[in-house]
Amino acid sequence: MNYFYITSILNFISSVWTIFFVLFSNHHSKTNRIFALFAFCVPIWSLFHFLWLIGDDQNHILFYMRISNYSAFFIPISFLHFTCHLLEDYKRHKILIKSLYLFHLFMIPLGFTEYFIPSSHSIMFFKHYPKAGSLYFILFAEYICMTLYSFTLILKKMKLSTGAKKNQLQIVFWGVLI
Repeated sequence: MNYFYITSILNFISSVWTIFFVLFSNHHSKTNRIFALFAFCVPIWSLFHFLWLIGDDQNHILFYMRISNYSAFFIPISFLHFTCHLLEDYKRHKILIKSLYLFHLFMIPLGFTEYFIPSSHSIMFFKHYPKAGSLYFILFAEYICMTLYSFTLILKKMKLSTGAKKNQLQIVFWGVLI
C-alpha cells in the first residue's frame, strides 16, 4: 500500500480520536470546542485526500481534490481562533477571525470552480495532483500567513509564561507543528 494512503488514513483516525478525546474531557470549555473545530478540518482533509489518491474517475477525483484542499484552508483560521482562546486574547482578534471565516464562507462556492483547482496532472509519484487556479494562490498565501501568525502568538506568550501554562503552550506548539 502506498505511503500516502497510509498516512491519510492514520491522520484521519488520529484526528477523529483527538476530537472525541478533547470534547469528552471537557465539552463545556469553549477553548476545547474551538480546538475540536480546528481538529475537524483535518480529518475532512485527510479523508478526501485519501479518496482522491485511490480514485479512478477524473470527475470524482477533481471533486475530492477540491473538498480536500478547501477544507485544509479552514485549518489556519480555526487554528488562529483556537490560539486566541487558548491565549485568552480573543477579543483583540475577534474582527480578524470573524472576517476570515466570512471570507472563507464567501469563497466556498468558488472553491468548486476552475478558479480554485481547474484540473489535475501527474507529477512525481502522484497519478493525480491538483493544478492550482488563480484563487488557489490567494488562499495559500492566507494559509501561510495565518499559520505563521498563530505560531508567533504562541511563541510570544510562551516566552512570557511559566509553569503549567508554559508547558501547555509548548505541547500545543510542538503538537500542531508536527
